[in-house]
Amino acid sequence: MKKDFRGCIGIAVAVCIITQRAIDQVKGKVILVGHSLGGMVISQAGNDPKVLGLVYLAAYGPDAGESLLVVAANAAKTQLTKYL
Repeated sequence: MKKDFRGCIGIAVAVCIITQRAIDQVKGKVILVGHSLGGMVISQAGNDPKVLGLVYLAAYGPDAGESLLVVAANAAKTQLTKYL
């Protein structure tokens, strides 16, 4: 199966590739867990047929084709936001 990492950007491309290699080495099904930027990674890697589910722990959860910049721009504003 050809892997498509267009949903990953920057350093996340390397993490997507590493995650996919880990999935490929597992003989059975997997559940992926992502925290923060890891949500972007598991969203992309979650397309693999071995993936049974995705768990987002305080993570970005993009829609199909959505970049981190778009997700962050649409996030609810908090007191912390003014310092970013």
